[in-house]
Amino acid sequence: MFAFSLGTVPLMLSFGALTGFLSKDYTKKILKLSGFMILFLEVIMTNRGLALSGLNIKTLIPDTNYNSTDTDNTEENTTNFAKATIKDGYQEVKISALARGYTPSVLYVQKISL
Repeated sequence: MFAFSLGTVPLMLSFGALTGFLSKDYTKKILKLSGFMILFLEVIMTNRGLALSGLNIKTLIPDTNYNSTDTDNTEENTTNFAKATIKDGYQEVKISALARGYTPSVLYVQKISL
């Protein structure tokens, strides 16, 4: 906490001294601008928090440019599940991260007996 205060106190003091030199009208404009910046940052931080829980503002907005025929018709894109393949003692599954989620959405892993 002491290191944090050493980094923020000079900045706070300089902003306080700077606002002392500004007129009241300009100070009001700066306060209004800072309020809008706080609201903007609130939206960004809320979106990040929702994204951590799996919900994202981008996924709530419908994508009008999305066309289901744009994807190629490989087996990996048309099926909703994938089986793991064993390579060098490890299981490997290929997943694609898309704007609408992950493809495939169901993964099957194999039980390996030692």
